[in-house]
Amino acid sequence: NDPNTGKLITEDIRNYSRKNLLGQYATLRDFLTRWDEAERKQALLEELQEHGVFLDALREEIGQAAENMDDFDLIIHVAYDQKPLTRRQRVEYVKKQNCLKKYSQDCREVLSALMEKYSDVGIVELENPRVLDAVSNSLKKTSVEIIRLFGGAAQYRQAVRELTEYLYSAA
Repeated sequence: NDPNTGKLITEDIRNYSRKNLLGQYATLRDFLTRWDEAERKQALLEELQEHGVFLDALREEIGQAAENMDDFDLIIHVAYDQKPLTRRQRVEYVKKQNCLKKYSQDCREVLSALMEKYSDVGIVELENPRVLDAVSNSLKKTSVEIIRLFGGAAQYRQAVRELTEYLYSAA
């Protein structure tokens, strides 16, 4: 309702979301800073939903083009008119940049499996601790063995954080 007239205001979900996103993060730089600082992207996405940014409804409105878009790309596309990348394009960028070269071959296999999981389902699933179960099945290693490859749980979490940074550094 319009506070001045009391009449119902209708607005498409894209404009409504853009307005709410810009109300939270006036510039792309503001949003990128917050995205980079977020320990868990899921928490940020939930916060955005509380502020009237409904990603599922946006995806539905945009249609098939949004199907393989990460939430991040959907947000920057709608709010800041940025060209979105697909999750697959982000994964290919990381592979081309050889960002994982500092890791052992076994660790690279794990991170590659995580990128494939990201490509299929997005960042929220990558942050989920249960993602290790899916990866361990495909690599025929237990979650404990995978964590040991990285030198412990803290190092594994750090590697996943770095992988996330690489995925979102794609232009």
